[in-house]
Amino acid sequence: NSSTEVDFKQFAMAFYCRGFSEGCVLTSEQRELRQLARKHGMKFANMDFYKRCFDEFDSDQNKFIDATEFKALLYRLNKMPEGYSLPDSRVSQLWAEADVDKNGVLDFEEFVFFYRKYYDGKTGEKCPFTRFYCTSRHRRE
Repeated sequence: NSSTEVDFKQFAMAFYCRGFSEGCVLTSEQRELRQLARKHGMKFANMDFYKRCFDEFDSDQNKFIDATEFKALLYRLNKMPEGYSLPDSRVSQLWAEADVDKNGVLDFEEFVFFYRKYYDGKTGEKCPFTRFYCTSRHRRE
């Protein structure tokens, strides 16, 4: 039909072919997350979880985690009680490891790698990093 009208069969075929495509139903941010998940062979749901965590720790919402936010992240994820601290040398070591491109902030992809390495235990047990600090916390002076 050469008019601008679409009959039901044409609509149904178009909807069937494109109605559930990512470009039609996802935001650009959601598409980027899925692309990153595919790049690293991860499930979409896991990437969505990491994004929620990242956004929670990005307190100034600038799309990066800076050194201050990173230290707060470590304290929270390791469930550090009031009055206890992590050694500055260990915080610096972890920061240097997490900030892969050495630009002074963690982007989302760097955060995912760090989080997966230290906090995403597949066995349901605490990761070795957490176990270490549960038994050897340093008291603040």
